[in-house]
Amino acid sequence: FTNLREVSHAVNLRNQKMHVTNTSGQMGVSWRADSKKWRVRLCSKTIGNFETFEQAVDARKQAEAANNYHANHGRKAA
Repeated sequence: FTNLREVSHAVNLRNQKMHVTNTSGQMGVSWRADSKKWRVRLCSKTIGNFETFEQAVDARKQAEAANNYHANHGRKAA
């Protein structure tokens, strides 16, 4: 197959779709009612807790870039 690339299992796991239980609309960002903050996670690692949704989304995007995630990660295919 010429349209496939060889990647490790760990890299391939990054190709997951957004879970049906996601209510924020942003992969890896969830509301924490106990702290009243937005929590950002990348895989099983917590990146941090943020006051605003926009700060959380920005932190998630920065973490994705720092960990070499593809720009299309978590986006729906056209």
